[in-house]
Amino acid sequence: MSKNLRSIVLIIAAVVVVFLVVENFVRPSEGATRLDYGAFYQKLQAGQVQSFHAVGLSSTGELTSGAKYTVAVPNVDQTFVDEVYKKVKSGAISFDQQSNSGLLSSLLGLAPLAIMVMI
Repeated sequence: MSKNLRSIVLIIAAVVVVFLVVENFVRPSEGATRLDYGAFYQKLQAGQVQSFHAVGLSSTGELTSGAKYTVAVPNVDQTFVDEVYKKVKSGAISFDQQSNSGLLSSLLGLAPLAIMVMI
């Protein structure tokens, strides 16, 4: 394989990997309003949060108005968890660990391409 073709394939592979990583971190839920943490916390204190589902430091849910939201929380310490359990109306609450399997499977999917480029 010529040196130029190998470089082009490597650049294309790098662009695909960057796209997949950015898509996983930036993509909000469909139809959801992105709230900053301050606005979310005010709604939580006012009892306007119907459901709360956290995966790592990203959370989604529904407000009592029926609007869906996403919010990035700065940390999930025990004080915050207790506050959420006290203030969320329906009790529909979940805290899950972030899974890196999407990124890992994407990288493993590109492994054959990387091997072909090296040959």
